[in-house]
Amino acid sequence: MFNILVKAHSFKTRIDVDSNDTIQQVKHKIQERHDIDVDKQDLYLGGKKLENKRTLRYYNIGQNDSIQLNQINIPGGIEIIVKNQKNNKPTILQVKSSYTIEEVKRKYEEEDGLSANCLKFIYNGKELENHRLLSDYCIKGKDIIWLVARVNGA
Repeated sequence: MFNILVKAHSFKTRIDVDSNDTIQQVKHKIQERHDIDVDKQDLYLGGKKLENKRTLRYYNIGQNDSIQLNQINIPGGIEIIVKNQKNNKPTILQVKSSYTIEEVKRKYEEEDGLSANCLKFIYNGKELENHRLLSDYCIKGKDIIWLVARVNGA
């Protein structure tokens, strides 16, 4: 037995697991502790969605490793991936296609702490304008938006 850190949008928690536990079993442990329905949980490691039938050992998850929990609870919502151009780090966000780019930046700020004012989003080679909607750019679930941090407000 060992523990792992589960990071969610609104909390962080440590849970005791075994390397032979499946992702499904980990989700049940999260449900017991935080009352989040197993069917409303997606778990990620390094931006990759973890499959229910696979074990922690399969993903090489060990003591004090952290996984990300995304709750599937936005009716009509989609998941997009924001990748930081500097370090290629992916962040999965649950959004609606009716969100403005500004709202997506604020959501990213909540997740990663970078100030929304310092963020520039790029999709299909174009800078995304704050007042436009995700749907204006035909952004769909699992699409990747690239993040470039502005330097000195430029």
